[in-house]
Amino acid sequence: MADINENKPRYKKTKVGWIPEEWKAVLLGKNTKVFSGGTPKSTEKTFYGGDIPWIRSTEVNQGEIHSTEKTLTTLGLENSSAKLVKPGTLLMALYGATAGVIGVSKLQAAINQAVLAVLPKNNLHSDFLKFYLKWYSPKMVHRFTQGGQPNLSATIFKRQRIPLPPLPEQQKIARILSTWDAAIRKLDQLIERKQSLKKGLMQQLLTGRRRFPEFVPAGGTRYRDTKLGKVPEDWEVVKLKEIAKSLSRKNVDDNSDVVLTASAQYGLVDQITFFNKSVAGRDLTKYYLLKKGEFAYNRSYSAGYDYGAIKRLTDYENGALSTLYICFSVNEEQTAQYLVYYFETQLIQRELFSVVQEGARNHGLLNVSKADFYNINLVIPSKKEMRKLTQVMKAIDDELAALQKQHRQLEQQKKGLMQQLLTGAVRVKA
Repeated sequence: MADINENKPRYKKTKVGWIPEEWKAVLLGKNTKVFSGGTPKSTEKTFYGGDIPWIRSTEVNQGEIHSTEKTLTTLGLENSSAKLVKPGTLLMALYGATAGVIGVSKLQAAINQAVLAVLPKNNLHSDFLKFYLKWYSPKMVHRFTQGGQPNLSATIFKRQRIPLPPLPEQQKIARILSTWDAAIRKLDQLIERKQSLKKGLMQQLLTGRRRFPEFVPAGGTRYRDTKLGKVPEDWEVVKLKEIAKSLSRKNVDDNSDVVLTASAQYGLVDQITFFNKSVAGRDLTKYYLLKKGEFAYNRSYSAGYDYGAIKRLTDYENGALSTLYICFSVNEEQTAQYLVYYFETQLIQRELFSVVQEGARNHGLLNVSKADFYNINLVIPSKKEMRKLTQVMKAIDDELAALQKQHRQLEQQKKGLMQQLLTGAVRVKA
C-alpha cells in the first residue's frame, strides 16, 4: 500500500514511513517508561475489599476509568505484583478481548498483569501518545495475534517505532483531536439521555400508568388487578398464543444464506456483517426460515434481558435462524408494531421468569418450553391507543437513529483526521 506522504517535498523516508523533515522516528522503549501489575492471591480474603481501586484489562475499555469493580487492601498490594498508577496515567490492555485498547486512569489505582502503564518522557506529549496509540494499536494487535488470540507485552510495546513531531506540534494535534472527542462525548451523553427517556416512557405508557388524555375514560382511569399487576380496566390481558402463530418453517431450499443471530442492542442481525464471522454449519437447510416482520425469542441471557430477548426481523427480507430459537408471527400488523416496544419492558421479563423451569439448561439456554412460552400473558390496549403509543415510541426511535448516525459520522471524520494529522500528511501550525 502506497504511503500517502511518499516523495512529497520536505518529507523523508524512515522506518515508520515518509514523515516531515522536522519529525523523528523514535522507539517507544526509549521514550516511555512502562510497567504492568499483578493479582493478589485470590483465596486470601484479607487482600481484597479495601480502599485501593484495582484496574483490570476489561475496565480499560471504559476509555476513562473513574471507578473499578474490585478493590485491594494495602496488604493485598504489598503481597502481590500489583502496582499503583497516578491519575492521568495512560493504560493499554495487553491480552484477551480488550487487547490493544487504550484508556486513561482518572484515579490513583493498582493495575493487574494484563494492563500496561505507559509514562511518556523525552518531550513525548501524553495526549499525543494517547491518540497515536488509539490509531496504531489495532495494527499492532493484528500483527501480534497468535492462534486467534492477541497477545501483547511490554517488550513488544517498547520495540514499536512512532513518528514524533516537535513538542508544540504534538500539543496542537492533541488539542484538535481532543475537541473532536469532546463533541463525540457530548453526543454520547445526549444519546444516553434519549435512551433513558425512551425506557422510562415505555415503562409508563405500555403498562397504562400514564395515558394520553384522549384515551382516559370519563372520571379517570380505573385499574384492575391481574397476573401482570394493576392494568387499566379497558385494556385486555391476553395470552401470546391468542394473537400469535408458532412458526417452524425450515430453510429447506436454502432460500436464505443470511444467518441471523439476536443482538440485545440491534435486534436480529446477520452474523457475518455484524460479527465478521458465522458460527453456523455449512448446511442451513435444517435452520428455521424467518421472514421480515416475524419474531424470534432467544432463550439465553443477554445484557438487559435476564430471561431472553424477543426481537422482530426488520432489516432483511428473510434469514436462517437456529432451531434453538422460538419463532412466531403476530396476526395483526398494528399489534406486531406495538409488541416490538412491549417486548422491551420489564413486564415481559417478569412473565418469562414465571415460565423458566428449574434444572439444568439445555445447550446453555434457559429452560423454557414452547407451550409455556405461548402461555405468557400480555397487556393490550385498544387499537387506537395502540397506534398512538407506537407512533410516539417510533418518533423517539427516529430521533435516536438520527443521533446515532451523527455519532457514526463524527467517529468516521475523527478517524480520517487522525490518519492525516498523526502521519504528518496534514500539518498544523503550532
